[in-house]
Amino acid sequence: MPALRVSAIASAIAVCCFAVLPPALIERGDDNLSFDEASKIEILSFAKTILSEPFLTREYLAPKLDLKADQINLESVNKIRFRTLKNLLINYQAAIGDQNGELSRSTPEAQLKRLTQNFTVDSAKEKFYRAYFYEQSRLAALFPKISSEIDRFNDSEILGTEFNDRVFYLTYDDGPSDQNSSTDRLIKALNDRNINAVFFALGSAAQKRENDLADLYKNQCLASHGWIHTSHAKNAKEALKSIEQSANLLNAYAHNSYIAAFRPPYGRRDPSFHDKAKIVLWNIDSQDWQKTVSAKAAADRVLTLMLVWRKGIVLFHDIYDKAETALPLIYDRAKRWNLSFANCRSII
Repeated sequence: MPALRVSAIASAIAVCCFAVLPPALIERGDDNLSFDEASKIEILSFAKTILSEPFLTREYLAPKLDLKADQINLESVNKIRFRTLKNLLINYQAAIGDQNGELSRSTPEAQLKRLTQNFTVDSAKEKFYRAYFYEQSRLAALFPKISSEIDRFNDSEILGTEFNDRVFYLTYDDGPSDQNSSTDRLIKALNDRNINAVFFALGSAAQKRENDLADLYKNQCLASHGWIHTSHAKNAKEALKSIEQSANLLNAYAHNSYIAAFRPPYGRRDPSFHDKAKIVLWNIDSQDWQKTVSAKAAADRVLTLMLVWRKGIVLFHDIYDKAETALPLIYDRAKRWNLSFANCRSII
């Protein structure tokens, strides 16, 4: 991948409002806990961290989210906080095998307060989850004025939290890279492990490799990321043209791998897009595009969030070598947890 293009995409992301706060990172040890055992610890750690936050006001959140108070949509923040606690309780029930929903007899907040009353959060986990809570709260504070993966405009959009327990998809954005570079190496690594993923490709990049797209993605799924890496929320007419143009190219040159889905860059989209394209977002962000995030750090973050959410769509970028380096770290731990990644075609 030419350095200029990678730099341009990184710069575009850096100026986007979603990346101001430092990413939440954590180092995972080589523990031998089962998926459910480890999941319970992470869920309770996140829940107790959220519940330790004082009553949320715009004035309290503003300095923590690096926003002005009048920029904060407090209703959205509280909505996402409630949704998070609700999903944490559901996931805890799954981790302990509570098939009858015995824990659902009062509000999620009340139940989680009881469950975490005598639970001690490790300091490293507390630091990670507080940073992650603010990271998510910032996205919520700006939604829907600035759209992102934090919430759906309607039920037709795919976020990842709606899947069944233990269902995970690997997805990669912004490719393909130049021939015989990061995208090619990543796909070989996926094929070697019998994993297929969804690659959300830019039409402008795919056009440069149109004659080898079918061979490159023959064991994977290929979907649209628009024609160029820019917000698709500003000009609906141009955005729809971008979606259609990229989808037509991918379908024409890699028909057997193509799936009719669209992932908007940065998650920015017009609410009406669901009528024109199947929107696929994500709920587990590796943050691999950040210069300060190593492949190991991205993998550790993903693994931790897999334990918390227990289902979902993992976001990486195949224009960086980090994706290839992180893959065996995630695959080996997932295999130890008896997890497998879902067939990419079933995502829609």
